[in-house]
Amino acid sequence: MRTIQSAANAALTVVSNKINYLVEHVLPHKGYGKRKKYFWIICGISVAISYNSCGIHFNKNLITAEAKPAIAAAMDSTKIATPSIKALNQKTIYLTFDDGPNRGTAKVMNLLQKANLPATFFLVGSHIHGSQKQWGEYQAILKNPAFEAANHTYFHAKNRYVQFYKNPAAALEDFQLMQDSLQLSTKIGRTPGCNTWRTTDITEDVDRRSRKAADLLKSEGFTLLGWDVEWKANGKQQLKSTAAELAKEIEKQFAERLNKTDDHLVLLLHDQHFVDSTNVQALEDLIVELTADGYRFEKAGNYPCL
Repeated sequence: MRTIQSAANAALTVVSNKINYLVEHVLPHKGYGKRKKYFWIICGISVAISYNSCGIHFNKNLITAEAKPAIAAAMDSTKIATPSIKALNQKTIYLTFDDGPNRGTAKVMNLLQKANLPATFFLVGSHIHGSQKQWGEYQAILKNPAFEAANHTYFHAKNRYVQFYKNPAAALEDFQLMQDSLQLSTKIGRTPGCNTWRTTDITEDVDRRSRKAADLLKSEGFTLLGWDVEWKANGKQQLKSTAAELAKEIEKQFAERLNKTDDHLVLLLHDQHFVDSTNVQALEDLIVELTADGYRFEKAGNYPCL
């Protein structure tokens, strides 16, 4: 796999260099008709090629909001724009919050809205119906286009994970109850207590006990998204690492290509850890640091090859 990845990365470098050459040396010397033709060739290459564990594939999401004005300008009869290829190699983080709606959910949403960042909430059905406040928080998640609601089962295995995974049919029933009772628009889920992956391209069980249940869920149309890095807390709900330490861990994950998909990192957090003001400040510090480092942020539904 690493050999294939290296070859693909080398190919992307060659393509990127070719695009830069066309932009810098060819387009300025062509008439409008020719420039328009070359522009769309460049755009097509930029949009079509992206690399992750799925290999080289078509990815329509590579045209960013930043690039759209350039594309619009290119259609002006008097000028041609330079297309941005920055998105080809940009690293992406998926902020995911488990176990909500819970204590801390409202504070998490406020921070994300303040920073204008997307996130996915892996929700527990019994929590949603736990109180009017929790129901209201669930509705707020649904109404915010930057947020995404995903399936974390209805009962969270009642926190009895060994028994839960011994009975795959019961695990499926818990997921399906959550799916049906709330009519979720996506079948993206996360197994409780286990880092399990079932996507188009990834099949992995960090804990083997979840394997049979995960296979059954996949056969019933569920996509299971695990995580690459978790911000852990101790028994007193205090975060075990600072924002700066976690940012360094994330940087290392990307640098050493430890994520399930190159240039894409799924970060696991838990709503209930962000009640204490110290932890809330740490989350804000993390958001500021990761944003300053230039990472992109996406909802889990945009993870490659789901």
